[in-house]
Amino acid sequence: MSGLLDKESTPAAQSAAVVPTPADNAETTESGSTKSTTEHVETSGLVAAVLHPKVPPAESAQSIRLRRLILGSFWTVVLLFGLPLWWYTTTVYRAKLPVEDMQAWANGQVIHIRPCWSS
Repeated sequence: MSGLLDKESTPAAQSAAVVPTPADNAETTESGSTKSTTEHVETSGLVAAVLHPKVPPAESAQSIRLRRLILGSFWTVVLLFGLPLWWYTTTVYRAKLPVEDMQAWANGQVIHIRPCWSS
């Protein structure tokens, strides 16, 4: 079972990179100046990806112009079609109220009930 836990046998250990890091304690020389030392720390996998991130290639002026054109077209469509459609579909329907009948009823007059489908 000890062979399963060996550092050299794991894939992460096989692809490990050695990254120099500054030591916490700097050495002092005889003349009184400090000399920085580095110690090597093995990193692999995620740690190596964080310490050495890949930088994307620089974009050309044409690709930036194309991206702006696409974004402008998208927002034009949203504003010209989406906003009016949203406004129309979310507007609350307001039915016409029979104000004259309501006032007559409030004044004590007898009103004749008519079906809602006739005007």
